[in-house]
Amino acid sequence: MSEFDKILKKVKKLKTDTIYSYKVFDTQSDKLRVYISRLADRGIIVKSGRGRFYKPIQRAYVKRSMREIPLNKKLFSNDLFWNVKDGFRIKVDTLLKAYLRNYTQDDLMGLYSLFGYTRLVEESLKLYKDRRDKNYQKIRETLMQFERWRMQE
Repeated sequence: MSEFDKILKKVKKLKTDTIYSYKVFDTQSDKLRVYISRLADRGIIVKSGRGRFYKPIQRAYVKRSMREIPLNKKLFSNDLFWNVKDGFRIKVDTLLKAYLRNYTQDDLMGLYSLFGYTRLVEESLKLYKDRRDKNYQKIRETLMQFERWRMQE
């Protein structure tokens, strides 16, 4: 059994929505961080901070490597893509930029269900360029509230 398989087996035994430190794996190495990143890319775990992760109840629907996804208009209250049908393949970057520029709490919830906290914070920081920007701060605060709600369930 490879190291990666051992780590995957251990992750499967962990409780969902409980934050763990990398120390649960009994090893601290560069390989471990690579394996953790692979698990996060697959949606098996979510990195919540430096050296911390949790196993979500629902897996992430969209991997970072995906360039296009089918548009699900039910996730958003504002129909920014009114000229295309539901299920149309849309670029992930286009979807993120459109809804992060014209955000509402409902739209952020739709993005959050697709991409998760970390990805949305990173993308909004890329878009607004500064942590002091009031739009970035509002988005981050809303996403932090979603995380608190999710962790309470």
